[in-house]
Amino acid sequence: MYNKYYTRKFISKEFGMFFPRMSYMGKIPLVKFIFSLLYPKYGVIYFHRKNRRLFSKNNPFNRFYFLMNHYRNSIEINPTASLGEGVKIPHPYAVVIGGSTIIEDNCIIMSCVTFGSNSAKYKDGYPKLMTSCYVGTGAKIIGELEIGSKSIIGANCVVTKSFDSNSTIIGVPGKLAKKHV
Repeated sequence: MYNKYYTRKFISKEFGMFFPRMSYMGKIPLVKFIFSLLYPKYGVIYFHRKNRRLFSKNNPFNRFYFLMNHYRNSIEINPTASLGEGVKIPHPYAVVIGGSTIIEDNCIIMSCVTFGSNSAKYKDGYPKLMTSCYVGTGAKIIGELEIGSKSIIGANCVVTKSFDSNSTIIGVPGKLAKKHV
């Protein structure tokens, strides 16, 4: 007979990191590292933050975390790129975040997205995403531009100019489809 209490007890022993009462997960670096290896969508942010921290201290070990992201998660995030709190990359495959890209808090980035400059000559020609933006699969955001907060960028959209907040952007090149509240 199926006993849900026994099953929950067993699961909480085996996979304690999924239950809130097991709050030690974030406090032990080795557990965090292993959790990041097992679950790519959490590992991407963890490896980037470690890479960025070591890069700012000129520590050559930062390359290890960059390569972990590259080979384990198939994602490239430049150590000078800035990711805010609560940024989620649920399917972290073939995502490229280049140079000094700034992605603020609570943004969601789907797979195959590229953030880049429109020329190798410009050092700071990278995009900036404001808070709570959604970037659809395959979108390309190119050049020095700013996407306003709570904006939605559609799948396979190529954005080459700035947009205000609360906009929905679709097409190639990206055009304003509608403003939402």
